[in-house]
Amino acid sequence: MNKMNERLKRFRGGHRIASLFLFLFVGMFFIAGLSGCESFSRKFTRHKKEPLKPEEMVLEPQQYNNDQRSKEEIYREYCLYWESWQNEFIDSLTSDTPNRKRQADNLKEAIKNLMAMRDMLDQQRQDLLGAYITKLLDLETAISMDIYNASIPQHRMRAEKLKRDILRIFSYHRIKDYVR
Repeated sequence: MNKMNERLKRFRGGHRIASLFLFLFVGMFFIAGLSGCESFSRKFTRHKKEPLKPEEMVLEPQQYNNDQRSKEEIYREYCLYWESWQNEFIDSLTSDTPNRKRQADNLKEAIKNLMAMRDMLDQQRQDLLGAYITKLLDLETAISMDIYNASIPQHRMRAEKLKRDILRIFSYHRIKDYVR
């Protein structure tokens, strides 16, 4: 049995050496493969970064002319903006799925443009347009109180009537003499 153990030990030792040689051979082959491929070696080499050149800021002050538009153009622009926001508001009331935020935003923009129109008119017309603005604000309150959207048709009719009345009285061709 002694002889058999010695042979077995030699076999195991030889096996270790063979596996070591195999491992070294595979490792050398792998390293040679990596170093031989130019794109691979280029990929893993560190390149020096060039420092970024700071860009020179050239600040040139610009002077903008004041608004060169006439009062007529400005009034017409505000009137057009108001009408488009009012139409958007009415459309949001007639849609199948009413969106409360959209309704509120459209109405606020319409009121903002009406206030800008009011500031361009004489005192008597300002008071008259102020009454319509108050009616729109009341409509805004009524819509915010209508939680279940039960009165949407009534709100839409009020909004359309206010639009007709404001256009009838405050369109530019009727109010041009009162714009200041």
